[in-house]
Amino acid sequence: MPARILLPRFLFAGCLALALTAGADAALTQPADVSLFVSVIDPSGNPILDLTTPDFAIREDDVDREILSAKRATQPMNVALLIDTTSAAETFVPEMRAGFKAFIQTALASAPESQLSLWEFGQAAVRIENFTSDPDKLGRTAGKLFSKPRSGAVLLEALFDASQALYGRPSPRRAIVAVNIEPIEEQSRREPPQINESLMLSRSQLWVVSVQKGLAKEKRDLALNALVRNAGGRRESIAAASALEGYMRQYAAALTSQYEITYRRPSRSAKIVQTGVRREGAKVIAGLAAPQ
Repeated sequence: MPARILLPRFLFAGCLALALTAGADAALTQPADVSLFVSVIDPSGNPILDLTTPDFAIREDDVDREILSAKRATQPMNVALLIDTTSAAETFVPEMRAGFKAFIQTALASAPESQLSLWEFGQAAVRIENFTSDPDKLGRTAGKLFSKPRSGAVLLEALFDASQALYGRPSPRRAIVAVNIEPIEEQSRREPPQINESLMLSRSQLWVVSVQKGLAKEKRDLALNALVRNAGGRRESIAAASALEGYMRQYAAALTSQYEITYRRPSRSAKIVQTGVRREGAKVIAGLAAPQ
């Protein structure tokens, strides 16, 4: 069966190109071996762990690339956890606490050297716990989460700030995991193209769970979908907050079970990368920004 090469449609194309063109005009004089990190999940959302090099395919700017190796990634994860503390989250505080504790426990049990941080975005984007591998410290902070009365959402500002913080982290494996409540008006001053560019530059994946109290606000809904497609990641919308804990465990398992794919690029840089997998029912989760 041929590789399933996905070509997602995405918004903010001009911004994506801008983010990727820094240094692109200076053509490389020698072939380069570059790497990217991907998750592969089955139809139930659980990670697939037994793939090998022939199972993958890479295409850059519509040209197939030679894959040198595909193996389970060993570098520590850097993850920013974004928590909705708006007034809309008031009735979901117990489920959100449980969900973030589940992510922390699952991620650090599988990859204990990973570094996690906690952020909130009710009224203001604030980092409430710096990057650490201490599950007890992170769990205590998550256990103190509460919603802020009459507070609006600044999720986009939190995404921008978290991606900026991840940009300087030493490990190349970076992700943002966010839980947001819908519907609520987004009050961020940041525009989606700015967030997109920041995610591309930091090479941070974006994984989102949206708890639906009602119909989502169209502008933010479309923006989140486009950001997830561009950065690589997953977005799920759920009606029952009780499902949040299960999804957060799945997200942690998928992120800590990534593959590192190394492939050869000829003597030039690239802008867009597409990753395919040769297995029926498998879904590869990867960003569109070609590694530089």
